[in-house]
Amino acid sequence: MEHAHKASVAQIYDARSEQYDSPFHTRIAADFVEWANLRPGDSVLDLAAGTGLVAIPAARKVGPSGRVVAVDISNGMMDVGRRKAAREELAIEFLHHDIADLSPLDLVAEGGRGFDVITCCSALVLLKNPGDAIRHWASLLAVGGRIIVDTPCEIAMVVSFLLDKVAKEVDPSASPIYDPAWILSQRPLQEACEDAGLTTRVLQTEAYEHEDYSVDDGPRVFERYFDKSGLIGSAVSDVKEKSKTLFLKTFADAASPTGVIREEVRLHIAIGIKHI
Repeated sequence: MEHAHKASVAQIYDARSEQYDSPFHTRIAADFVEWANLRPGDSVLDLAAGTGLVAIPAARKVGPSGRVVAVDISNGMMDVGRRKAAREELAIEFLHHDIADLSPLDLVAEGGRGFDVITCCSALVLLKNPGDAIRHWASLLAVGGRIIVDTPCEIAMVVSFLLDKVAKEVDPSASPIYDPAWILSQRPLQEACEDAGLTTRVLQTEAYEHEDYSVDDGPRVFERYFDKSGLIGSAVSDVKEKSKTLFLKTFADAASPTGVIREEVRLHIAIGIKHI
């Protein structure tokens, strides 16, 4: 099951890799770099680095005396990142690996100093055990180092929640690619960072973007999001048509009295500092 989950996530992002660098994703990444407060010579571990939206500006800031390691499970996303970094001649270490367990990579030599900054942008909720991952990442931090990680707010995942509901009806064994508990509240994020020994503050961003859907948008929304649902890999015609019928009904039922479903991309951001 764990392998299948990872393969599904990689498949989703491989397919999106050439179109991933939207203004929206670029804005979020720019904020991560700002929150990281990087200085020349810093060492940075960027997890779920994707196309390098965080790693590349981070490498510019830390300069040749610094170090940037970028890790991702999607070869497609990493290929885009490598090409972009090569154009600027940035010495970023791109590594294809599962970010939940980095121990085989030997990123920090025994007795060596850990990373000054670890970032994980727009990916934590895709992990099966986010809390375990954060504890593992904290072990790779230098004293005084900081982790910046996010989870989406509930209002950012309205369509995804509806698709998960449909997926469960179509296939009772289906499970969402994320744990909804990490989206419904900021508390799991706060507690996971604190349990990892990090002094943590959590902030909520303003809306990066929003969209108001009408009930008539249902078919378009379904086609746009179906491959991100718990039914990924099951897009044979009969399953897809059954899912679409159920989704359109669920979508209409979720609309406000005026026939609108609003989605806003807001994030909970945790900044955790390692003091010992």
